[in-house]
Amino acid sequence: MRYIIEFYYKGEVIERREYDDFFIEPQVGDIVNIQFTNPYYHEEGKWWIVKERRQILFSVEQRTLRQTLMLNIVPDPKDGLWKSDPTYDNYQK
Repeated sequence: MRYIIEFYYKGEVIERREYDDFFIEPQVGDIVNIQFTNPYYHEEGKWWIVKERRQILFSVEQRTLRQTLMLNIVPDPKDGLWKSDPTYDNYQK
């Protein structure tokens, strides 16, 4: 099985990764850190919130089954700050 994760922002794939091993799948509401291969998206920050998710399972003329996880994400306005941090309520980017 081949595992693929795609990150979507404003309707466009901004990062895509492929793995041979299963990974922990982010859920809606999770905050994830993304190390982008496209430096343009570093301007938005490294921390993102998962808003929606879709999954596709398919095998296209190949013997290997592929699973694609599509995540719709938005920048985290708190830039990954923990809610328990004393500065959380007043933090601004």
